[in-house]
Amino acid sequence: MKVLSETASNEDKVLCEQIPKNLTAGLLSPRHEPVVAWFQNSLRDNVGARG
Repeated sequence: MKVLSETASNEDKVLCEQIPKNLTAGLLSPRHEPVVAWFQNSLRDNVGARG
């Protein structure tokens, strides 16, 4: 159980360190956030087309 907890903590740390970089660049992680990226692109395409 300790190994699983340490693994999850290390993965969370890496992701949290990447957040400010992605926010500054305005990018979503295609590996970790494909559904969010899809939703935002769909919303942009559909709402922007009516705009």
